[in-house]
Amino acid sequence: VFERNLELEGLELEHELGEPSGLRFTKIHAPREVLRRYSEILKLRLPMKDLEVPVSSTNRSNMIIQEVNGWIRRLMKRFYVDETIFPTMKHRFTAVYSRDKEYLFDLDAPEFFSPATHSRIVQFIIDRTKFVDNKEDDFAFGIDRLISEHAYVAAYPLHD
Repeated sequence: VFERNLELEGLELEHELGEPSGLRFTKIHAPREVLRRYSEILKLRLPMKDLEVPVSSTNRSNMIIQEVNGWIRRLMKRFYVDETIFPTMKHRFTAVYSRDKEYLFDLDAPEFFSPATHSRIVQFIIDRTKFVDNKEDDFAFGIDRLISEHAYVAAYPLHD
């Protein structure tokens, strides 16, 4: 019942036979649509698209500022760390995700949903999924209760 309810939430389950003793591993995969839906529910902050800034026309004052910046950059280069060892981090703006404002977010980026976000969303779902059809049992939900009742041996966070 628990696994069926997980599938109803949109998660994909993969079963692997682990040992001859009958131990079975269940891997849970979260499709992008589930991640998007629960990102909105959890009000997660996700990276936005990079803004395209139009290049301003070059005038005399801009050229002077660029020359001074270049001169300072060359002077300070001795004090900066080696970028081959410590690459500069790209800063991105984030905002609370909303499906109404999807056009602001770079959904196609492979790093849009980090592994930590995946884990957090799947953990949120498995902590709140009911494992009985009986509507009267208000406390029949969550993987922790299933582990305490020995239906599952353990639950580990997602990892790649």
